[in-house]
Amino acid sequence: MDEPSSAIHTIVHILKSIWSLNWARYLSHTVAALSLPLRAVWFPLSYAIAVLGTVFAPVSYILAYLGSWVAAVARLLVSLEPLYTFFSVAAFIGIIAGVVMALASALLTTHFNMQDEPEDTSRQQREALAREKQLYLQQQYLRKEPQGLEPDWHWADTSSLSPSRLRRVSGLQAETILEEEDSDE
Repeated sequence: MDEPSSAIHTIVHILKSIWSLNWARYLSHTVAALSLPLRAVWFPLSYAIAVLGTVFAPVSYILAYLGSWVAAVARLLVSLEPLYTFFSVAAFIGIIAGVVMALASALLTTHFNMQDEPEDTSRQQREALAREKQLYLQQQYLRKEPQGLEPDWHWADTSSLSPSRLRRVSGLQAETILEEEDSDE
């Protein structure tokens, strides 16, 4: 029975001797030794950071000013949250009402047989007018034979040309005054 008590006494004696040491002093010396390289680097680095802080102070003030505007806009958007909720619910109700109205319209038109006529006469008339207009424009502006009283060849002898070969000048050519040179000189 003495053995368990002697083992416990031994463990207690070791713990008391460890506890009696001044661990705070040893710990502080260890931390100071480990942080010495960091302090040696930090000392000149702190001066460089201070100089850079002074040089870039105007930029930091401008960024702080812009940041305050961004924060103000963000606060405004957050304050409008009830409107977001209201408009989202209104949009949802509108979509549901539209779907219900479309279904009701489809049911009523099917039930009362109110279908559209297969031939839409007004559309056919519009298409026919568009075709006629296009054909007329092609005939007027895309003719293959010359128009007007102007000869086909500008340097041809006009006395030998028949009146059927002369065409009427159209556009700006009809309004242009051409001066002829006098061959007597």
